[in-house]
Amino acid sequence: PYITRSKSQSVLCMPVSFPGTSSQSVLYLENNLISDVFTKERLEVLDLMIARMVYLKSSEEFLMQSSASSSDSEYSPLDIAANAAQPQPLVELLTNREAEILYALTDGLSNKEIAYRFGLKESTVKSYVFHLYGKLGVKRRSQAIARAKELELVN
Repeated sequence: PYITRSKSQSVLCMPVSFPGTSSQSVLYLENNLISDVFTKERLEVLDLMIARMVYLKSSEEFLMQSSASSSDSEYSPLDIAANAAQPQPLVELLTNREAEILYALTDGLSNKEIAYRFGLKESTVKSYVFHLYGKLGVKRRSQAIARAKELELVN
């Protein structure tokens, strides 16, 4: 009834699940000005943002549990260090194109060179690199390469 009454042009409702919990959240967005706002590309961006949010929340909870368990006598600092050293899996798998871009990054290519190699616009490459950073949980190119090596995504 609310949607009918508010005359929304576009509505999006997506479930948001957090690993390790039974509760589920919902992302609800509406637009009263333009119809068909939530295109496939925008839904993919929202999905990536949600995946990143879930990843950060899970990482935060893991760190809190690790620090809380450090005060317990059954865990030694060596156990915590060993757990922290284990690479966390990706929140979301890489697409084929993202994997190709990742390999090009490990070859030391610039965005411009990657764009030329794959016949893409440089802005498209920047977008792929940004998505890679989110999926790998890093902020820099060197961190992305190191993380990919940790996860054995590249040699």
